[in-house]
Amino acid sequence: MSRSHRKTPIFGMTTCESEKADKAKWHRKFRRAARMDVEGSQFTSFRQYGSTWCMGKDGKQYVSDAAKRFPGCLRK
Repeated sequence: MSRSHRKTPIFGMTTCESEKADKAKWHRKFRRAARMDVEGSQFTSFRQYGSTWCMGKDGKQYVSDAAKRFPGCLRK
């Protein structure tokens, strides 16, 4: 892995490394609602229980000169 590097310089907009906890919380809410809907009569939308705007990152951005501006950011 010493020679591996990121091919595409696309990074998250904030300093949040991962949205793992946010996604787990979102999925937990959805699964709980699906279990409580015993009849299955209502289709529950996945987006109803969370929003990407409430998560840690605010999207991604392409940094064309990332290797020059941020040395070491293209390492895995």
